[in-house]
Amino acid sequence: MKNFVGVSLPIAVALIIAQLPGMAIGLVYGLMTRVIAEYVDPSVLGILGGVVQGSSSLIGLLVGSYMAGGIASFVLKVARGQPVSFGDVFSGGKYFGKMFVAGIGFFIAVAIGAVLCIVPGYIVALGLSLYSYVVVDQGLSGVDALKKSWEMTKGHKVTLFLMALLSILVVIAGAIACGIGVLLGSMPVLLLANAYAYLRIKGEEPRLAQ
Repeated sequence: MKNFVGVSLPIAVALIIAQLPGMAIGLVYGLMTRVIAEYVDPSVLGILGGVVQGSSSLIGLLVGSYMAGGIASFVLKVARGQPVSFGDVFSGGKYFGKMFVAGIGFFIAVAIGAVLCIVPGYIVALGLSLYSYVVVDQGLSGVDALKKSWEMTKGHKVTLFLMALLSILVVIAGAIACGIGVLLGSMPVLLLANAYAYLRIKGEEPRLAQ
């Protein structure tokens, strides 16, 4: 928050852009449903809703995979005390393919863990949670980044779980601030905290950006 315009604002803008396509599709579908509900069979609306939901999820994954690389690169620079620019959050193009594969792998692994039992799902999510930083910082492929994240987090999952619990309090604090605090305060803090955690687990001492 000492450098709100230089740090928090770019992250907030990147997060908005990442979510915008899915939100736009949902809004258009909601408005369209109200108009055609009286003229279309409910079963057709159900099928259409499934198609729209699937399309929204795919587009969200594509856009999110592009933005994830830029956001990870940005927060790692901040955590290391390196200079950053607003455009850094949009530099995720070169990581897109790796992030896309890793994102799908993450979803599948967590879903399988959740099906087995809720607890394994959380454990898998914590173990793979550093993959975006691994992709950007170590240049590994999507699959290898997931494997590396799992390897790095061995012995650290309890700490990451405690961070996740604290994250809930941070989000609540942001929500109290008229809701917009989540976007402009809570999320940048949490993303930077994750970058710090990654560097510490890697054995590198983070520094505050000056």
